[in-house]
Amino acid sequence: MGKNLAILVMVLILIRITNASIDDIPVTTVRIQNDLGGGIHLKIHCKSGDDDLGEKDFASGQFTEWKFTANVFLRNTLFFCKMKWNNVEGSFDVYRYTRDESRCLKCLWSIKQDGAYSYAQHPNQKWERLYEWKK
Repeated sequence: MGKNLAILVMVLILIRITNASIDDIPVTTVRIQNDLGGGIHLKIHCKSGDDDLGEKDFASGQFTEWKFTANVFLRNTLFFCKMKWNNVEGSFDVYRYTRDESRCLKCLWSIKQDGAYSYAQHPNQKWERLYEWKK
Protein backbone atom coordinates (compact mmCIF):
# COMPACT_ATOMS: atom_id res chain seq x y z
CA MET A 1 0.00 0.00 0.00
CA GLY A 2 2.82 2.42 0.88
CA LYS A 3 4.51 1.89 -2.51
CA ASN A 4 1.26 2.59 -4.39
CA LEU A 5 0.69 5.77 -2.39
CA ALA A 6 4.23 6.95 -3.15
CA ILE A 7 3.69 6.35 -6.88
CA LEU A 8 0.39 8.24 -6.79
CA VAL A 9 2.02 11.20 -5.02
CA MET A 10 4.85 11.24 -7.60
CA VAL A 11 2.36 11.22 -10.49
CA LEU A 12 0.34 14.06 -8.95
CA ILE A 13 3.51 16.10 -8.41
CA LEU A 14 4.59 15.46 -11.99
CA ILE A 15 1.22 16.61 -13.31
CA ARG A 16 1.37 19.72 -11.12
CA ILE A 17 4.93 20.54 -12.23
CA THR A 18 4.09 20.28 -15.92
CA ASN A 19 0.87 22.30 -15.43
CA ALA A 20 -1.01 19.48 -17.07
CA SER A 21 -4.21 17.93 -15.95
CA ILE A 22 -5.81 14.63 -16.82
CA ASP A 23 -8.14 16.57 -19.13
CA ASP A 24 -5.10 17.80 -21.11
CA ILE A 25 -4.05 14.27 -22.08
CA PRO A 26 -5.67 13.50 -25.43
CA VAL A 27 -7.90 10.49 -26.02
CA THR A 28 -6.81 8.36 -28.97
CA THR A 29 -9.22 6.38 -31.15
CA VAL A 30 -8.28 3.36 -33.24
CA ARG A 31 -10.74 2.29 -35.95
CA ILE A 32 -10.22 -0.77 -38.15
CA GLN A 33 -12.51 -1.30 -41.14
CA ASN A 34 -12.94 -4.39 -43.30
CA ASP A 35 -12.48 -3.13 -46.88
CA LEU A 36 -11.66 -6.56 -48.34
CA GLY A 37 -14.80 -6.50 -50.49
CA GLY A 38 -16.42 -9.47 -52.16
CA GLY A 39 -18.30 -10.52 -49.04
CA ILE A 40 -15.05 -11.59 -47.34
CA HIS A 41 -15.18 -11.75 -43.54
CA LEU A 42 -12.25 -10.46 -41.48
CA LYS A 43 -11.36 -11.94 -38.10
CA ILE A 44 -9.53 -9.59 -35.74
CA HIS A 45 -8.02 -10.18 -32.30
CA CYS A 46 -6.49 -7.05 -30.75
CA LYS A 47 -4.53 -6.68 -27.51
CA SER A 48 -2.27 -4.39 -25.55
CA GLY A 49 -0.07 -5.22 -22.60
CA ASP A 50 -3.04 -4.45 -20.34
CA ASP A 51 -6.15 -5.19 -22.40
CA ASP A 52 -7.41 -8.07 -24.51
CA LEU A 53 -10.18 -6.73 -26.74
CA GLY A 54 -11.28 -10.20 -27.78
CA GLU A 55 -11.71 -11.87 -31.14
CA LYS A 56 -14.27 -10.38 -33.52
CA ASP A 57 -15.60 -11.25 -36.97
CA PHE A 58 -16.54 -8.49 -39.41
CA ALA A 59 -18.38 -8.58 -42.70
CA SER A 60 -17.14 -6.38 -45.54
CA GLY A 61 -17.71 -2.71 -44.69
CA GLN A 62 -18.01 -3.27 -40.93
CA PHE A 63 -15.55 -1.85 -38.42
CA THR A 64 -14.42 -1.94 -34.82
CA GLU A 65 -13.31 1.08 -32.80
CA TRP A 66 -11.94 1.74 -29.32
CA LYS A 67 -10.61 4.70 -27.37
CA PHE A 68 -7.81 4.96 -24.85
CA THR A 69 -5.43 7.39 -23.24
CA ALA A 70 -1.83 6.77 -24.26
CA ASN A 71 0.85 6.67 -21.60
CA VAL A 72 2.50 10.05 -22.25
CA PHE A 73 4.95 9.61 -19.39
CA LEU A 74 6.44 6.22 -20.32
CA ARG A 75 5.66 6.67 -24.05
CA ASN A 76 5.12 2.94 -24.44
CA THR A 77 1.46 2.41 -25.38
CA LEU A 78 1.07 -0.41 -27.89
CA PHE A 79 -1.96 -2.14 -29.43
CA PHE A 80 -1.41 -4.99 -31.86
CA CYS A 81 -3.85 -7.14 -33.80
CA LYS A 82 -3.85 -10.54 -35.41
CA MET A 83 -6.03 -10.57 -38.52
CA LYS A 84 -7.19 -13.40 -40.70
CA TRP A 85 -9.30 -13.67 -43.84
CA ASN A 86 -9.68 -16.70 -46.11
CA ASN A 87 -6.22 -18.37 -45.96
CA VAL A 88 -4.35 -15.12 -45.32
CA GLU A 89 -3.24 -13.89 -41.89
CA GLY A 90 -0.87 -11.46 -40.25
CA SER A 91 -0.12 -9.57 -37.05
CA PHE A 92 0.89 -5.96 -36.75
CA ASP A 93 0.86 -2.89 -34.52
CA VAL A 94 -2.25 -0.76 -35.01
CA TYR A 95 -1.05 1.80 -32.45
CA ARG A 96 2.54 2.30 -31.33
CA TYR A 97 3.19 5.47 -29.33
CA THR A 98 6.62 6.09 -30.82
CA ARG A 99 5.16 5.93 -34.35
CA ASP A 100 1.67 7.32 -33.89
CA GLU A 101 1.55 10.00 -31.19
CA SER A 102 2.40 12.73 -33.68
CA ARG A 103 0.72 10.95 -36.61
CA CYS A 104 -2.89 10.49 -35.51
CA LEU A 105 -5.37 11.04 -32.70
CA LYS A 106 -7.98 9.13 -34.69
CA CYS A 107 -5.95 6.27 -36.10
CA LEU A 108 -7.90 4.86 -39.03
CA TRP A 109 -7.13 1.51 -40.67
CA SER A 110 -8.50 0.13 -43.92
CA ILE A 111 -7.91 -3.59 -44.35
CA LYS A 112 -7.67 -4.48 -48.04
CA GLN A 113 -6.63 -7.54 -50.01
CA ASP A 114 -3.18 -6.09 -50.76
CA GLY A 115 -2.44 -4.92 -47.22
CA ALA A 116 -3.33 -2.80 -44.22
CA TYR A 117 -3.59 0.94 -44.86
CA SER A 118 -3.30 3.59 -42.16
CA TYR A 119 -4.45 7.19 -42.49
CA ALA A 120 -1.78 9.65 -41.38
CA GLN A 121 -3.47 12.82 -40.13
CA HIS A 122 -0.10 14.49 -39.64
CA PRO A 123 1.95 15.60 -41.43
CA ASN A 124 0.55 14.71 -44.86
CA GLN A 125 -3.10 13.57 -44.52
CA LYS A 126 -2.90 10.51 -46.73
CA TRP A 127 -3.47 6.76 -46.68
CA GLU A 128 -0.27 4.70 -46.43
CA ARG A 129 0.10 0.95 -46.79
CA LEU A 130 2.05 0.03 -43.68
CA TYR A 131 1.72 -3.75 -43.91
CA GLU A 132 1.48 -6.28 -46.72
CA TRP A 133 -0.07 -9.71 -46.32
CA LYS A 134 2.23 -12.71 -46.44
CA LYS A 135 0.62 -15.16 -48.83
